[in-house]
Amino acid sequence: MISLPAKIISGGQTGADRAGLDFAIAAGIAHGGWCPKGRRSQDGVVPGHYNLQETETSGYEQRTKFNIRDADATIIFNLTPAMSPGSGLTVSQCRSQEKPFLLIRPPMGGISRGDRRRPSRNFLSSISRRL
Repeated sequence: MISLPAKIISGGQTGADRAGLDFAIAAGIAHGGWCPKGRRSQDGVVPGHYNLQETETSGYEQRTKFNIRDADATIIFNLTPAMSPGSGLTVSQCRSQEKPFLLIRPPMGGISRGDRRRPSRNFLSSISRRL
């Protein structure tokens, strides 16, 4: 049996950030987090239906620090083998705040077709045990 988190914290950016918030809303899980001043996002503005607080600055660094501070653990999805600047900042902040994290990214050679299989039923519980 998979246990769901009590709350999902996210910065509300595009992609995995919003997917986590959308899942929380659909599953009836509490959600929240911090976003930059003005609800700034990569595609304009973070939609208002997400329960996020604005930081005092419009940059992403303070948002990242606050979300890591407020979370028990962090999952980082990086879609390329090379670390993106945002993912690098998140890993650095997790380490400096001594918070557990899981970095999910493809191997340096890319993802082969055989690696695109569906995760097992115990995928989430396996992540939880490793954190």
